[in-house]
Amino acid sequence: ECERDYGEVPIAINVDGTGVGSGCYAILKEGGYPAHKVMFGERALAEEEYMRVSDEVWGRMRDWFMDGPVEIPDDSVLRGELGSRTFDWDSSMRMVLKSKKKMKADGEKSPDSADSLALTFAITLAPTGGRERGVDHNRRSRSRL
Repeated sequence: ECERDYGEVPIAINVDGTGVGSGCYAILKEGGYPAHKVMFGERALAEEEYMRVSDEVWGRMRDWFMDGPVEIPDDSVLRGELGSRTFDWDSSMRMVLKSKKKMKADGEKSPDSADSLALTFAITLAPTGGRERGVDHNRRSRSRL
């Protein structure tokens, strides 16, 4: 159905499946879109480097920026949010983002636009015989596109 609406089918649409995002995910799936539910609070796949999925996707995004050059929209909100989410290291030397609860307590806003960009790093797409293959970052769900 998405082809009829937009002329192209997106390869993947990653949705934060926590809270309100769960409903968005369900609507996209019902509409035939290749939606992937990403649970930011779950354990990271690369457990030796990151504690949670949110830490991992932000870490992947950080690496993408460091590998540069990259292009992002000329959006002052996005640029500000990208620099607002700090991180630290836990006792196992895994990257851990500052929690949104702590950000709120410190008077900082939720980095929603930057989270959206980070979501693009939640699945890995690799060519397989002319087709793209997507794997949900969420451990409970694996799918083919």
